[in-house]
Amino acid sequence: KLKFSLGSWSATTSAIHPNTTSQYTYDGYTYPIEVAKQITNKTSGTMNVTLYTYSDSACTTQVGNASTSYLIQVPEYVIPTVESISVSLDNSENDVVNGWGIAVAGFTKVYIEASASGIYDSTINSFTVSGATSATVYSDSLSYTSDIITYSGDKTFSVTCKDSRSRSSDPVSSNAITFYPYAKPNVIDLVVSRNSNDSSKVTAKATWEFSSVNGKNSASGILYYQKRGSSSWQEYGKLKNGVETQLNATFGDASSYDFKVVVTDALSMSADSDNTIATLSVLMDFPPGGKGLGIGKICESDALEVQFDAKFFGSVYIGDLTLEEYIKSIINSST
Repeated sequence: KLKFSLGSWSATTSAIHPNTTSQYTYDGYTYPIEVAKQITNKTSGTMNVTLYTYSDSACTTQVGNASTSYLIQVPEYVIPTVESISVSLDNSENDVVNGWGIAVAGFTKVYIEASASGIYDSTINSFTVSGATSATVYSDSLSYTSDIITYSGDKTFSVTCKDSRSRSSDPVSSNAITFYPYAKPNVIDLVVSRNSNDSSKVTAKATWEFSSVNGKNSASGILYYQKRGSSSWQEYGKLKNGVETQLNATFGDASSYDFKVVVTDALSMSADSDNTIATLSVLMDFPPGGKGLGIGKICESDALEVQFDAKFFGSVYIGDLTLEEYIKSIINSST
């Protein structure tokens, strides 16, 4: 008879009758897969085998024994299993996106839970997350929150586990989650001009773009203005995107005005752009009692103010230097 033993498991064959005293090969025994329960922390184990010999066919009188040992392998198909996986959105860092209830690139994290089981008494040691995020978590169950997902598109998440034999499971993937793209608003243009029929009236047109985020997002533009030289802006009100609007305010002919539009979306992200209108357009203006000169505009200071494009056909001097010499002197002094 042959007795096989490994850990707490053992089995003894029935009587073997080779009917010869010469060398004999026996291949009539297959280990049951339950032997793997004795090998839980590695993929191989030492099997001990003892040969008992008897003087009678009934195997009642033992006359000898001999023992040896060798390695047996846990079959490769013996692997753990990921039993379940769930993926939910984590928008806790932004109340607006949280209220939308969708995944937004640059704002949304994912929370992944998974359970797994070993096989033939192995235990679960770790989980590996892959796909739109990656991580290894050392635990017998998975509870993982990713970093913010920064790229848009349909994202899937896969989970594998590893057991005490260092065997990995087959991956289990979640359903795809759509991450919608987001970018801060962008002001394409702000155009302001005096009315050709009434120079005290101004028209303004602002054009901007923003991310719709599957129709959840919105953006509005607020126009501000101030007289040139002022330190505080006055709010005019809202502008419609891409719509020319005549402003219900009066802008003096003798002053220049600065304008800016600030576009803000539902996520409180904003962008702005500015523009200026000059005074009433005139060929030349000398302010009374002043030292200034306005060309193409009404003069607003004791200086030369030019609203026209200028073409010079002779040399331009700054002090005793030509403009070219003056620029070279600045470059040389800075180096």
